Amino acid sequence: FKNVIMNIILCFILIIMFLHLVMSYKVKIPGCEGETEACYYDPQTPLQACHRVPAEFVSCQYTNDSCIKYGGPGNFDADEGILMCTVYDEIECKGDRTFPIYNVPCIKTPSKNFITAFILALVVGFSAADRFYLGHILAGMFKLFSCGGFGIWWITDVVLLISGNYGPKDGSGWIQSY
Repeated sequence: FKNVIMNIILCFILIIMFLHLVMSYKVKIPGCEGETEACYYDPQTPLQACHRVPAEFVSCQYTNDSCIKYGGPGNFDADEGILMCTVYDEIECKGDRTFPIYNVPCIKTPSKNFITAFILALVVGFSAADRFYLGHILAGMFKLFSCGGFGIWWITDVVLLISGNYGPKDGSGWIQSY
């Protein structure tokens, strides 16, 4: 009977040791440099790793020179860049609050409406309103002072808009109207 009691106690000790080992398990956060406490994440904690925080709680920007060629919606001919993201101060998370995201397509958010640009080009194109609206300031100045390139530039811009060869200067696409 004494051996049975000892075996039960030994089993309880082993179970407690196993549970302690499982509960104290920590995961190394990807991309974290060094072996500091901030580089490890305890899956049992209510805090999640900073690089896993949802996008609405993070501010991201492309790093300098990571994007040479930008694309827009429907334009897939763009470079892939590096985003440096920072978790908002109000959000609690575990690990480095600033982290990179690699191989992100370089896409600019559209800021101009095609219909607006087309109406400006068609109705008041001689005043270069379409060029100014799309961010082509220098070309707009020349078009303005030549009264729409004596009418030739005015018609050319309308044709270029319709054919898709003239758009926002920042390289973004058009705002989609549904």
